[in-house]
Order: sequence, then structure tokens, then C-alpha cells
Amino acid sequence: MKKIIIPMLAAFGVMFGGSFVHGDSSVKLLIQNRTDGAPLEATTDAEPELKHNRVMAPLRVVSEHLGARVHWTEKEIVLAKSGATIVLRPGSDEAVVNGGKTRLDAAPYVKNGRVMVPLRFMAEVFDCDVRYENRTVTVETKPFFP
Repeated sequence: MKKIIIPMLAAFGVMFGGSFVHGDSSVKLLIQNRTDGAPLEATTDAEPELKHNRVMAPLRVVSEHLGARVHWTEKEIVLAKSGATIVLRPGSDEAVVNGGKTRLDAAPYVKNGRVMVPLRFMAEVFDCDVRYENRTVTVETKPFFP
């Protein structure tokens, strides 16, 4: 009996084990901030990616598409929009939102010279709706004028 079960388990592991591994961590990002309701794909030289079940996006993409102003210091990044502010430090899972400390479930990091930030957290602080489906994230925000 053991001679049959062990090879069967090995076969199932080979057949189904690969389905749990994501070789490609890229994610498609759509921004919907137009009055006609049509989302546009955000393009950048640093693609959004899935890391530890969180969508991480380049800070520049997030700030430009959500209409946030960015101020850099030596150690931190400050984003501001419509009275809301976020202070981030790459490598730290703590952010300051409107003066209060908040724990992030994914810390910002630097990859290939770009700061990657947790997209859902950033978008929701700036009052946006976020939907994730089939490796595509859609961020819906009110129209703004830069």
C-alpha cells in the first residue's frame, strides 16, 4: 500500500505544487480618475509588483495619479493632498498619517532606484476606492486638476 501512496503523493505534488508559486510578480495598475469613468493603465519604468500578498507600486506613479504632492528629506518622504498627509520611511513599517502613527502591513522599500509603496494603504488614505481582481488593481479617485 505504501508503494502506491508515496508515488501518488509525489505525482500530485508535481502537478499541483507549481500552481502555488508565482513566477511573475508583476501586477497591472489601472487608475480611474476621469469623469467618463474609463480607467487608464498606469505606465512606468518600474512596474507595480506583488510582494507578500501586497501590491507595491512606485511612489512616483502613486503620487502623480492620485494628485499628491511629494516632499523628500534625507530620511523620509512626505505626501500631501487635500489636507491629508503621509510620512513614510523606506524600510520602516510605521507611517505617520495626519499626525498619528500607523502600522503598515508592508514597508516601503527601494528597488532599482525607485521607492515602492503599499498601494492600497496610500490610495485609501487619499480617499480612493481600490479593487483587486486577476492580478489587476483598479484605483478609483475623484477627478483632480494638477
